[in-house]
Amino acid sequence: MTHHNETKGLNDNAVLAARTLHGYNEIPQTSKRGAVRLIGEVVREPMFLLLLSAAGIYLLIGSLDEGLLLACFALLSIGLTVFQEHRSERALQALRELATPTVRVIRAGAIRRIPARELVPGDCMFLDEGERVAADAIVRHGIGITVDESLLTGESVPVRKCSAETQPDRSRSYPGGDDSPLVYAGTLICSGHGQAEVLSVGAATEMGRIGKAID
Repeated sequence: MTHHNETKGLNDNAVLAARTLHGYNEIPQTSKRGAVRLIGEVVREPMFLLLLSAAGIYLLIGSLDEGLLLACFALLSIGLTVFQEHRSERALQALRELATPTVRVIRAGAIRRIPARELVPGDCMFLDEGERVAADAIVRHGIGITVDESLLTGESVPVRKCSAETQPDRSRSYPGGDDSPLVYAGTLICSGHGQAEVLSVGAATEMGRIGKAID
């Protein structure tokens, strides 16, 4: 992890080095697979070929009902695959829309507002009520911070956050529960304000892992 001075933040050279190592703070955009490509992948699946072969055999031996039933199952497998791909694309897009567009950071001794995709590990970012957390981070200083982590945990009740100085034990490094110094990308700050050091960006965040699992 890139270290920074709590009052001056990262300089431009440190930012460039961190971005080269970790990339941009965004969920990677996967190439969309068209319906024709999806259908082509399905028809090469052994299960589909087995169903199609069985349907052909039943039709050849004169069992029309069984042959048509198996043919319907084969077509249904194509439809389910296309439907599931569409759902996955919509879920990934919904995750990307949760990303906050800009964030305030301290860099080279100055407070700047930058695009959130330009955050890197080691950045010192501000946490403010009503904003979404831009990256996974550890709270260095905070007053009255509560966070809605329902995106990650399903629990709608906001959880209380504390600073790393008052809660140095980071062995519980997963979302949910009160008095953790860790905050996560995409979650919503319900109250309070503070500063946090970025730990993970992009696909390495908890939200990024969800995106990879959906893809």
